[in-house]
Amino acid sequence: MASFFDRLRMNIQNFFKSIFGGTAINTVTGTVEKAINTTVHTVTGAVQNLVSTTINTATGTVHMVVNTTVNTVTGTAQKLLNTVGNVINSADDIIASSVNWLKGIQKYWPIYLAIIAIIMVCIVVLYYSVCYYLNRKKANLLSSTFVDLAKVINNKSDILQQKKPLP
Repeated sequence: MASFFDRLRMNIQNFFKSIFGGTAINTVTGTVEKAINTTVHTVTGAVQNLVSTTINTATGTVHMVVNTTVNTVTGTAQKLLNTVGNVINSADDIIASSVNWLKGIQKYWPIYLAIIAIIMVCIVVLYYSVCYYLNRKKANLLSSTFVDLAKVINNKSDILQQKKPLP
């Protein structure tokens, strides 16, 4: 299949053959062919430059996107590693402070033992005080209930023992 420029050249040649005849046709055809070839080369060069520029621009854009993505991923990974490092350092501080506290306990264990004994005695005294108070209140409530019940029974027995007058 003939290209657009080949068909254009054939159409121009046929046009000039019909108007001028053979010799003028060769001169005009040569001039037209040179113009067409120059135009084709110019258009081809421009298209090649445009395609090359587009490819270079697209390649540059792809490089920029890839570099930006890689930098973003690398930056995120670095932040994650820094955070993990901070967590590990915090855990190290917690463990170190626990070890230091245990060293202090080893050094002053009689004092800690006495403090624990005093706290336990206070808890026992408080527990038995609360239990005594609740039992006493419960006993008072129970005895007051018996007194009230005795009063009710006494009132009923008085009513029953009254003598009714004879008719």
